[in-house]
Amino acid sequence: MSAQINLLPKKGFANSALGSILEFFSTYGRYIIVGTQLIVLMAFFSRFRLDRELTDLRDAVDQKKAIITDLQFFESEVRLLQQRLKNIRDLKQGHDFVRDTLLVVKTVLPPGTLLEDLNIQPFGFGVDGISQDQQAFADLILTLRNSKALDNVSFSNISKSADSEQIEFSFSADMKDYLQQSPASSGVSTEGGVAPVLEGVNEES
Repeated sequence: MSAQINLLPKKGFANSALGSILEFFSTYGRYIIVGTQLIVLMAFFSRFRLDRELTDLRDAVDQKKAIITDLQFFESEVRLLQQRLKNIRDLKQGHDFVRDTLLVVKTVLPPGTLLEDLNIQPFGFGVDGISQDQQAFADLILTLRNSKALDNVSFSNISKSADSEQIEFSFSADMKDYLQQSPASSGVSTEGGVAPVLEGVNEES
């Protein structure tokens, strides 16, 4: 036979503030404690999950850093390769320009005209030469005027020796295929004809 012992006063105490508090904790307190323990357990197990995610994120960041480093090296290699290709193109273009210039100069010099000096310039060239007589010089001017490969042809330093028929001259011209900008022409141009050039011949004593 068991006996039940109630330490709480039976009369008036349940209606008091202390009685209400004790009754609340005795009735609902255990649920609060259980809920608190569940929250603590959830936070404890969530810590493992968050730690694992943090580790995964760190690994992903390290992998991306390694990829970025490799890409920077690859970008440097690509830029170096592009620069080398540009240098090769410039070298080839310069080689083609010199080759085409020599071919044009060889074509425009008629018989009786000798080349003394050739100065290759950007997009053009300059020539110092001697014509054996006025006919050879006139043929040179006519050839230059009819040349489809040249533009902006201008003569300077034209002189004729007093004791011979030789005519010394200098002229410059631009290569049409390589011309990117047209500088202002100086001297007498062959585009308008050969007569102005022949009139400018001076005799040397």
